[in-house]
Amino acid sequence: MEFFGTPSQQLLWVVILPLIAAMQSKVVRHANSREAINLSIAAVLCALIANIVYDFWQGNVVYELTFLTITEGLSLAFNIEPLGALFMCVIGSLWLVTTLYAIGYLRGNTIGRQGSFFCFFALSIASTLIIAMSANLLTLFVGYEVLTLATFPLIGHTGTKEARNSGRVYLGILMGTSVCFLLPAIIMTYHAAGTLDFVSGGILPAELTPAFIAVLLMLFVFGIGKPLNTPPDKITLKDQTLIPKNIDHYLNNRKHSRLNYSNSMQQSANRCRRYHSCRQPT
Repeated sequence: MEFFGTPSQQLLWVVILPLIAAMQSKVVRHANSREAINLSIAAVLCALIANIVYDFWQGNVVYELTFLTITEGLSLAFNIEPLGALFMCVIGSLWLVTTLYAIGYLRGNTIGRQGSFFCFFALSIASTLIIAMSANLLTLFVGYEVLTLATFPLIGHTGTKEARNSGRVYLGILMGTSVCFLLPAIIMTYHAAGTLDFVSGGILPAELTPAFIAVLLMLFVFGIGKPLNTPPDKITLKDQTLIPKNIDHYLNNRKHSRLNYSNSMQQSANRCRRYHSCRQPT
């Protein structure tokens, strides 16, 4: 799309559009206008991502953008590669669909502070796109942490005590594992390879010892696989207001259906026993 400028500028617009949606969600007070703008921006973003991915797969354009170069091999940069392009398509399409669902869900359950919800939801989309377009581990780490901070208010959006406690546990686990595991893994990778760029074939030198690689692998696993570090009782959503009404009714109906089925089977078994006892010769 020439309207969005050069390929580098188009990558910048991919992040700017959700940021615009986030800002207008806090500024515009009229619900219909706010949500119409959100849907319009989401549709424009879908079209922009489709154009970027199409040009990328055709091999006509190279999409690269460097924001900041700290030192050699260490920078904040964007770059489109096949898996990231697929991820961008998923994010762009889901934003449009989930916004439609969220509008109906929030209105149907009369949940307050809807502008704040859509603001942080758009910030989450922007940070996820940063992760998808990251050209190196440092950019991915920044996008990952921004995503954690953007989704934290969504966890406790209802404002209940349990929701706030869940949000604090969520933030503590994700930020804690990032600082304690993922960040040291990134530092060790840069020290060993001299770069953090994503390149075909990898960046780690062949002379690394198996022990070093094992430690590095474990740090990445525990730093990125954060749900594995969460106790089951901490990730359970106990606030019933977060459960859609139709799902709640469905689960109740399923429970009642199973009870009725069990009662019917028990009654049938009792009738069979009485029938056979009557047929037995005295």
